[in-house]
Formats: sequence, C-alpha cells, structure tokens
Amino acid sequence: MSDAADREIEDFLRAHGPFEKPPILSCGERVGDWKALAFLGRGGSAEAFRAENVVTGIVGALKVLYRTDDAARARFRREARLIAETKSAAFPKFYGAGESEGRLYIAEELLEPIELPSDELHPRAALCHRCGFRAGRPPPPRLPLVDCRDGRDTACGSHVLLF
Repeated sequence: MSDAADREIEDFLRAHGPFEKPPILSCGERVGDWKALAFLGRGGSAEAFRAENVVTGIVGALKVLYRTDDAARARFRREARLIAETKSAAFPKFYGAGESEGRLYIAEELLEPIELPSDELHPRAALCHRCGFRAGRPPPPRLPLVDCRDGRDTACGSHVLLF
C-alpha cells in the first residue's frame, strides 16, 4: 500500500472519529413502517439503523437522511431508485424507500458484520482495525469490505457495501 493511500485513510479516520452528536432517531422511534432498534453509524448525509418492519417483522438496515438541503434530498432519492432497480446478489435486498414526517429513508437487507482474522484482512481494512474502527462506522472511500465465504455471488460471494 502506498504512503498516499495510508495518509488518505488516516485523514478519513481523523475526520470521522467517534460520534459526538446523538443519533437522529431514538430506539423504538418509527419512520414509516420501520422501528429503529439500534444505531449503526453515520455517514456524510445519512445515518444507518438496525430496524424492524412493524408490519412484516423483517429486520433490516434503515438509512435515514439527516441533511435537509434540496441537493442532498435529490441525491438520496436517486440512490433509492438505483438500489430499487439493481437486481444482483452482490447488493443487499431492497425493502423499500419513502418519506415519513419529512424524513427520507431507504430500507434494505441488513448485512451482519464479520470479524476476519487479521491475516485475511485487506491492507486498508487492517489499517482501519489498527485504528480501532469496526462494524458500525463508515470505512474509508474505495475500501472493499467483502465476505467471500457466504456464497451469495457466484464469482466471490461478496456484497457491495454503499456508505
């Protein structure tokens, strides 16, 4: 790995350190038919929660936009359409998207994190682990975090994770 890539990762980790603001949803709070169960992480414009659909009982990942500017809302809607239209085993299953009380959200399959032995980690993932970052925090840009053991994709069994 290059020094420039190491610096990029270290800059990202410094910029996205421990969360200081409370999550936008409390446990038990509802967005549409989804009830937040646990806060998973925060990205540049949205937060992710483990959530349960109160109608179907499905547990999934709920991404809720916290930015309110028109450009962010438009990007989030485009992302929802793209995820809904993508039919590939490499992407999490799309459960739905919508707006509830002014909050835009996307619901999709919750991919459980796995801990890989350090000798199996991609060099950038290993650096993140050394810096104390684990599941529930966003990875550095372009970091391939994949699980090649579950057989979901014929090529590798990996999932594409979007943050």
